[in-house]
Amino acid sequence: MNASTEEQLLSVKELAWKLNRHPNYVYLMRKAGFPMPGNRTTLDEALAWLAKHPNWRRSL
Repeated sequence: MNASTEEQLLSVKELAWKLNRHPNYVYLMRKAGFPMPGNRTTLDEALAWLAKHPNWRRSL
């Protein structure tokens, strides 16, 4: 199976690196409702969630 970069399952640290953010940013995303089953997600899922929730930090 040859997955593209966007389809790879990423850990919190890997996702933070791809988003050019600190890992705490991803932990706060999870606290705000971003699902990461098995502590893994894809970059596409993260970007889609961020696009759907542009003001997510205000709700914390």
